[in-house]
Amino acid sequence: MQLAPAQLKQHLTKTIAPIYVLAGDEPLGQSECLDAIRQAARQDGAEERTSFIVDRSFNWQTVQQFGQALSLFTSKRILEIAIPNGKPGVEGGKALAALAENVIPDTTVILILPALARETKKSVWFNKLQSAATVIELHDVAPTQLPQWIAKRLAQQNQTTDNASLEFMAHQVEGNLLAAHQEIQKLGLLQPEGEL
Repeated sequence: MQLAPAQLKQHLTKTIAPIYVLAGDEPLGQSECLDAIRQAARQDGAEERTSFIVDRSFNWQTVQQFGQALSLFTSKRILEIAIPNGKPGVEGGKALAALAENVIPDTTVILILPALARETKKSVWFNKLQSAATVIELHDVAPTQLPQWIAKRLAQQNQTTDNASLEFMAHQVEGNLLAAHQEIQKLGLLQPEGEL
């Protein structure tokens, strides 16, 4: 199931999927989606979180062993698998396809990938994951849409400003959403609610 990042919070109020795939190079969106999924899983009873970062020497049997091992302390868990280069290799592809076919009970799996290449989207493992998981693609905000993005973020903290100020802020952050987010948070701390 495909899901837009803006739809994630509403989705998490209804259900928690067994597998989430976060795909994209936009760090703020990735961080916010990760935090939202972690928080929802914790509210659902997950107290244990395990993270794997896949590199050349990663042993994919570790994921299989994780799925077979029972937690000693909690009944629900979070498993995060980050693949920075987006290429799990042959063994990893098989492990991810098996994970999609046999979901780990009482576990929320979060797979973190970079922006999806065309060959990745056509791979067998990704197609199996796509049919079993909730896939969220994280895209950069276009420069022409950045002022509206800033306005929405200001509105979340009950602040507004004119179009010239929005354009100025968008120009100053040069498309860096993390920098824009920090500036918006600063305004929330330094200025009262209402029009800036």
